[in-house]
Amino acid sequence: MINQLRKIISDYFGFNRTETNGLILLLFLVFILIFIPYLFRIYYISDKPDISGDQELLDSLVAHMQRYAVFEETELSEDLKKDSLFNFNPNTSSVEVFKLLGLEEHIANRIVKYRLAGGSFKTRNDFQKIFGLYGIMKLRSFSGE
Repeated sequence: MINQLRKIISDYFGFNRTETNGLILLLFLVFILIFIPYLFRIYYISDKPDISGDQELLDSLVAHMQRYAVFEETELSEDLKKDSLFNFNPNTSSVEVFKLLGLEEHIANRIVKYRLAGGSFKTRNDFQKIFGLYGIMKLRSFSGE
């Protein structure tokens, strides 16, 4: 079988014995590389993992987030009654909180969209990098507000 393959290759391409053996080896390696992913899938097929524990964890996280959201709303209403400055976290605050701080709605929406896209604020300077926010802060500090 291999001798017939050698003869066909050497007759068609005009290769000598060494070149023919090299081409056969190369074809064999290419064939193996093509079928390795299929062999791994067959070998490593396993049953679906048990995700019941993960589902419970996700449910508890959702419940915790909902509790935190309710807490933030009640905290916000108390701060409105005081009519004073209040602490906020730009990683969790809503558009309404940013509007209470004096930001325009489109900039507040921009901050929320940035967070939804996976962004977060680790330092104060990160928050200043929001497009349009730095200019507003500059104007307010210049005008004395």
